[in-house]
Amino acid sequence: MSTATIGGSVLRRRSISVSAVVMALVVSVMFAPLLFPAAAVVDVVTRRKGWPHVRLLTMVIGALAVELVGIIGAGALWVLFGGGRYFHTRLAQRAHFALQKWWTGTLLTAAEHTVGLRIQVEDPSPAARGNAIVIGRHTSIGDAVIPAVLLSNLLDLHPRYVIKRTLMWVPFIDILGHRLPHHFVERDTDDNTREITALRAIATGLDDHTSVVIFPEGTFFTPARRLRSIERVRSGSRPDLAARAEVLQHVLPPRPAGTLALLDGAPHADVVVLGHLGFEQCNSLKAIHRSVPFRRPICVWMWRVPRDEVPAGREQRVDWLYGQWLKLDRSIAARLGNIG
Repeated sequence: MSTATIGGSVLRRRSISVSAVVMALVVSVMFAPLLFPAAAVVDVVTRRKGWPHVRLLTMVIGALAVELVGIIGAGALWVLFGGGRYFHTRLAQRAHFALQKWWTGTLLTAAEHTVGLRIQVEDPSPAARGNAIVIGRHTSIGDAVIPAVLLSNLLDLHPRYVIKRTLMWVPFIDILGHRLPHHFVERDTDDNTREITALRAIATGLDDHTSVVIFPEGTFFTPARRLRSIERVRSGSRPDLAARAEVLQHVLPPRPAGTLALLDGAPHADVVVLGHLGFEQCNSLKAIHRSVPFRRPICVWMWRVPRDEVPAGREQRVDWLYGQWLKLDRSIAARLGNIG
């Protein structure tokens, strides 16, 4: 594909996504005097405690406002750094990471004050030093915020992300994601050579202030996806792993290619395994609607694996990854048992 074609597709996508944000915010603010009473009536009629529809409406408007401010901030940085000519400089990268940190932190604050979302980290010290590949559980469309809040806002690191390509339709993520060393991954491509090369590239040069984040499951957990994933493992190149995949009850079996590529790209980086509890019932917009307001905080825990404990061979690394995933699955089960 030519550079002109790529540039045109980016321009079209952003013209649509940015316009949608602006229009949605303008319309929601204009009709707020009607929308909020209507949401309150729905809460009263449905006898939902905690005014969930009012809370969700407030959160949506707040998120749109944060998105628009973030887009304006990204535009200001474009002007400040010579129309993008100096984005590669250390100062420009730090400025963009600071804007990314503001965006995630402000969204979390808005979610806390509107829908009651709170995140409690048991012990952040395993991730406090960068130079790590962070592999995390994925159960919800909302839990991607956890590593962002942990690494950026709590630990003041500069995280790099492996992001689903569909999120390029969120304009702030699209813009910042292409200015910082993130990668929008195509999960279901027939030839993943390009993806593997890109993942190795974003893992290159990690230091004590940077980490890279990936969700090895590839998508968020549902019981149906668990069964399909087990069948995928059984019909793949390592059918012997199917029995180990069947043991996993709370996580999907990991897709190892992305994690292995990051390990190749960062040969001296440790691995941080990130678990959380509280998003299990939020695997769709309808499920999130039922969960608002959140009654319990999202519990986050992690452990760090020194690099010398990670095997060198590819198949041995796959076995090791499954072992870490079994440990994660058991830690989730133990915490669910304590709650129950």
